[in-house]
Amino acid sequence: MKKVLLLILTLTLSGCFTAGDFPEKRERLHEIGHEENYCEQKPERCIQGVQW
Repeated sequence: MKKVLLLILTLTLSGCFTAGDFPEKRERLHEIGHEENYCEQKPERCIQGVQW
C-alpha cells in the first residue's frame, strides 16, 4: 500500500512541472555568460575562445 501511495505521489509531483519551462529570473541566470561575443568583451576570462 505504501508503494502505491508513493508511486501516486511521485507521478502527481512530476506532472506539475514542465521540462525546460523556467521563470523569467531563472532564464536570465541560465543565459549569463552565453553571449556570442563574451570572449571579445572579456578576453582575460577565455582560453582559446572557451569561457572559464
